[in-house]
Amino acid sequence: MRLLIYYFVMIFVCLPFLCGCGTNSLRSLNGTATYDGKPIPYGSIMFEPDTEKGNSGSGGVADIVNGRYKTRKNGGVGIGAYRVTIYGFDSALNTNNSMDADVSMFYPYVTEINITQETKTWDFNVPEGGSSDNIRKNNIF
Repeated sequence: MRLLIYYFVMIFVCLPFLCGCGTNSLRSLNGTATYDGKPIPYGSIMFEPDTEKGNSGSGGVADIVNGRYKTRKNGGVGIGAYRVTIYGFDSALNTNNSMDADVSMFYPYVTEINITQETKTWDFNVPEGGSSDNIRKNNIF
């Protein structure tokens, strides 16, 4: 149930950013996503423009499969500062397209990155036990 709430929050809170405007051209971004140094089996990454740092561009999303992710060009990211939220699961959706909260590997992990013209890859590592402190620090839950 907790996981379904995360998905609804992701959709409704981030939808305006995913439809954002601006002249910042989008690009594909790819890399690895690990938890305590091990590949995250399944998950998603949300890229939210950091408006406090002057980024008013579009947001982006990417699915994590076997520790790798790649945004699509039309769903990618632009240049600037982003607040990134990573969700990790130890199994995929079941046949009913729903997940049980027990498959969540960690609480949503929040970090910040800065994309430049040259950035094509970015690797993320969620530290074991670090996500809870990170969540509290960023007042997520």
